[in-house]
Amino acid sequence: DSAAASADMLAYLRALQTTDRYERVVLFDQRMNARLAVPPPAVTTGPRLHALLEAVPGASDVLVSDLHLGANGDIHMDLVAPIREFAGRASGRNPAPPPSAATPVGAMLLRIDPHDFLYPLLQKWPVPSETGETLLVRREGDEVVYLNDLRHQPGTALTLRHSVKDEQMPTAKGARGLFNATEGVDYRGVAVLAAVRAVPGSPWILVAKVDQSEIYSPLRRQAWAVSATVIALLLAAAFAAVLLRRQTMADFLQRELAAETERRALAERLALVTQHANESIFLMDDTRRIVEANDRALATYGYTPDELRQLPPGSLQAPGAM
Repeated sequence: DSAAASADMLAYLRALQTTDRYERVVLFDQRMNARLAVPPPAVTTGPRLHALLEAVPGASDVLVSDLHLGANGDIHMDLVAPIREFAGRASGRNPAPPPSAATPVGAMLLRIDPHDFLYPLLQKWPVPSETGETLLVRREGDEVVYLNDLRHQPGTALTLRHSVKDEQMPTAKGARGLFNATEGVDYRGVAVLAAVRAVPGSPWILVAKVDQSEIYSPLRRQAWAVSATVIALLLAAAFAAVLLRRQTMADFLQRELAAETERRALAERLALVTQHANESIFLMDDTRRIVEANDRALATYGYTPDELRQLPPGSLQAPGAM
């Protein structure tokens, strides 16, 4: 509700969106109502995002949605991070206290556009090829859904489907758990040689395929090259994901440490000014019992700090008073 606080938070959200190249960043309050969004307006809470927000109170880590179509037909992936209060103040020996297990005070949505990083990666066939293509699919019930834009049939991401029972399509074989190098027919009805792998930690299946007319000269050498390429892509993607997560966490902790250092320096300057002020200054708790006093107060009233703390509330009298 503070205009200054809102402005500061919006500046932080803009920096986060620009630095990490998120499509949209939205801050939700404890009731999971959108409060701030960059860029505005806030996103419409569809079924997938609503399910993520409902899971925030019991979540112990960042929640991630699969690739899905938005209300406007756009494709994106959502990351929802619970925001919790810290259990205690940081200290020199313990600069990062653990978060409280209490109900989150809010959540942050980080929306990713796969056209910015995922689809370009898939479309960059790693070797010179006239027909080579990488497909990213997942199984939904008895169907295989294509998740990325296709080289030979653009504009079909998340809309092109076929039966998981198809015996010829490598994507259907992958949906049934058959992960190997195989021959088959692709979505165009063209004979292909493909390598099929599951993407660890996700429902995704990666299929690298080349038309048989191109790859059969020579067959064996090219088949091994495709398999090795797919494995390299998987390892590179996993390694890049780990590096990105570590870098993001390191940047966050560095910003938090800098903010805490600045707050501590300000507190020390305030304490120094208070301690050497020319006026008597007392610090009392909510019962009006004295808990701290500066040097001028001790000299004026003739008490030690321990004696002041033992005085009953309201019993301190001016020097010379009866």
